[in-house]
Amino acid sequence: MSKSEQFIQYSYYEKTVIDSFELILNKLMFTLDLTKYINLHNECKQISLQIWKRMRKGTKFRSPKRLGPVIIYMVLKAKGFDIKISDFIEKINIKKKKFTEILKQAVIFYPTYFKRDRKTVIIKKINETREIFGFDHDFTNKSQEIFKKFWPIIKNTKDDVIAGVIFILTMIALGINSIPFVHICNKIGIKMSTVNYQVKNKIFKSLHLPGFKSLRKSSDIIRILIKKII
Repeated sequence: MSKSEQFIQYSYYEKTVIDSFELILNKLMFTLDLTKYINLHNECKQISLQIWKRMRKGTKFRSPKRLGPVIIYMVLKAKGFDIKISDFIEKINIKKKKFTEILKQAVIFYPTYFKRDRKTVIIKKINETREIFGFDHDFTNKSQEIFKKFWPIIKNTKDDVIAGVIFILTMIALGINSIPFVHICNKIGIKMSTVNYQVKNKIFKSLHLPGFKSLRKSSDIIRILIKKII
């Protein structure tokens, strides 16, 4: 029990619930290799009880065993951890349908999840990928310019997809042809077809530009577009 908890009066039932969350969180932290983040554990425990109290009594979503994994996922995302829901649920061995069902209910009581700094997370992902492929800092500067310009158009897409789109657009803008785009997509964990779709339907259509065929075939048009608007 943390020092702050020592001064809080809990009912016997609440203490039982806290103990249940403690066991679940300890197990999950170990499974996810997060045991070194002591403050994260305490924060998850406090948030778990807060959300548990606010959820409707008698609902199946209130079970510490079911709610615990969702709490950790929400807190990790809110703190900018680069974690995909598919990888997360695979590690903790839970069905995606059940997990997302509880997530939709719990996230209502955790507004911080929606206020997370997505831009910082995406930029971090781009920079990490840049380092892996050995691109210089000119790449960083150009990617940030492109990201700032296209963010309003593509912000309603998943973070990894946005990172992939910006990364490949930056490669095109700088004339980098040494690495296949598909290798970038594989490293980020997205599909090449997804990037093509985003560029065609979110960028070209939004700007009322015709002629997009594919990222490679339309690279000259993309390069001219980026040069014109940045």
